Amino acid sequence: MKKTIRSGGFFAKAEGAPSWKDRLAKMTGKAKPKATAKLEIDDANGETLLFPEISDVSEIAEGVAVTATDGEHVFISDNTTYTVTVAAGVITAVVETPIEAAPAAEAMSAETVEFVEAVAEAMEAAETFQATATARFLKMETDLATALGVIDTLKATMSHAKPKEGEGDEPTAFKIGGKKIDLSKINLK
Repeated sequence: MKKTIRSGGFFAKAEGAPSWKDRLAKMTGKAKPKATAKLEIDDANGETLLFPEISDVSEIAEGVAVTATDGEHVFISDNTTYTVTVAAGVITAVVETPIEAAPAAEAMSAETVEFVEAVAEAMEAAETFQATATARFLKMETDLATALGVIDTLKATMSHAKPKEGEGDEPTAFKIGGKKIDLSKINLK
């Protein structure tokens, strides 16, 4: 079986050259798929309006093609009520009516207000706990550093190594935990 082997440079992309996808489509004979954007909207009655030429609600205007039954269609988008009149597959009239937003305090029910207050209390308790835990953690870190310093001092004091010249004589007695230990009375060899 004879196969054509192509080098990696064949698929490399140069400035202004077609992409590897385009070159692959050319080799296989398949065309690159074209993206099509269609806008579909369900009106208040549940009927679907299909706009094949536009892709955004803001582009709805008179003369735009639409696939829907003739008559008036009402739908809401972006806090605006649209009333669209369709005749023979084309929009003949568009009426936009902005929806007034209700004040936030009047819109919330008593249950919602109670829930919001409970969440605020829980968040305040969590912040208090976090501050307390952080303080305790920092204290534990300082206590650990102090304990490690004491352990290092203890290790240096309890060493059985002979001191270097000029550092002095070997210590003969230590106090550990309030008890006196005399090394001259213990056989360390």
